[in-house]
Amino acid sequence: MSKKKLMALLLSGVMTATTVSVPVFAEDADAAEDTADAAEETEGGSSDTPLVVGQTNFSEKFCGMFAEAVPDQQIAENVCGYLVLTSGMQFVSNRQYLTKRLMDIVGGIVGSLITVILTIILGPMIYIKSPGPIFFAQERVGKNGKMFKMYKFRTMYLDAEERKKALMEQNRVSDGLMFKMEDDPRIIGSHFDANGKYVPGIGNLIRKLSLDEFPQFFNVLLGDMSLVGTRPPTVDEYEKYKLHHKARLSAKPGITGMWQVSGRSDITDFEDVVKLDTEYIKNWSIGRDFKILAKTVQVVLTGKGSM
Repeated sequence: MSKKKLMALLLSGVMTATTVSVPVFAEDADAAEDTADAAEETEGGSSDTPLVVGQTNFSEKFCGMFAEAVPDQQIAENVCGYLVLTSGMQFVSNRQYLTKRLMDIVGGIVGSLITVILTIILGPMIYIKSPGPIFFAQERVGKNGKMFKMYKFRTMYLDAEERKKALMEQNRVSDGLMFKMEDDPRIIGSHFDANGKYVPGIGNLIRKLSLDEFPQFFNVLLGDMSLVGTRPPTVDEYEKYKLHHKARLSAKPGITGMWQVSGRSDITDFEDVVKLDTEYIKNWSIGRDFKILAKTVQVVLTGKGSM
């Protein structure tokens, strides 16, 4: 593995755990680089990436090689005689982590109770227009590439995934890393009239008000998601990811996030989504989560960027 490749992996935040064996008294970075070929690149992302490098007593030149790679977010520790360099896009304290989790639990409980009420109201409407399950479960890719089932109120017909392939040409996101289209005929109750005009249905109303997202509060309670985070990609979207895209998986996915409050479906370039997510991860704070939650309410009430 070349030095350039190793640095790219460190900066991307997708290296989950890599061990590199290095000569104990290596006097330059070249000797260390020769042994780095044994390093294993892992899939998924990580907000804190441990890099275990041989034993201690390395030259300053060698240590500087890794210090240059992660100038802002890095921790060097001596663990059982090993020099451990931990790099990441963001480091959080135990208190910050606990506060965010407590916020998720409280919000998850409240949201789940509202979801039960919405199920009583929306359930019959969905079933009458499209007999079948009220909820829609789909495999999504979460933090560090962990797979989980994400839940929503079903707003599309049962054959929506099969029909998606035939509609890919109308995808507003040209690279296929997300799927968004206007006048989606797969949405429950929607149809085209005799003049070819799109007529929205109950599914469109549920999506416009973002009511379909409420079952995700169950995911929050289960710990698969957070109230605020990044948008979890589908499996087929994830398989198209380039290396730098995986950095957005270093945080737990959220019901809302920077993408949702910055235009949602108005954003058609996936690279812009990645920039929003990585910027959120690098500058995360509890205060910022509260601001995003408040802005989410405003966005939902105005219907900005919804489809």
